[in-house]
Amino acid sequence: MSKFWKITIYDTHKEYGGPEEGGWYYTAGVAERYLPKKFSSRQAAFEYCKKIKNRVDAATEKTFGRPGISNSYSMFQMRIWFNGHGPDELPIPYYC
Repeated sequence: MSKFWKITIYDTHKEYGGPEEGGWYYTAGVAERYLPKKFSSRQAAFEYCKKIKNRVDAATEKTFGRPGISNSYSMFQMRIWFNGHGPDELPIPYYC
């Protein structure tokens, strides 16, 4: 089996995790688009994410408004996955 990396773009937002330790949030969302391109290394996938970042940011602004002004929680985010396109839904909870 060959090793490859793929990119999934998620429609994400922040969810309130609870009041513990002063309150915490995590990223939740659903897969918006599975990019069909496969990359031979994680670095190559990362470089491609950097290349399309402006388009993803423009789609975020068009869909949700300008981050920090009208919206601080919803955005499109790219995630890199090993040997697949990643889950259909997030969360992958973590402290912010």
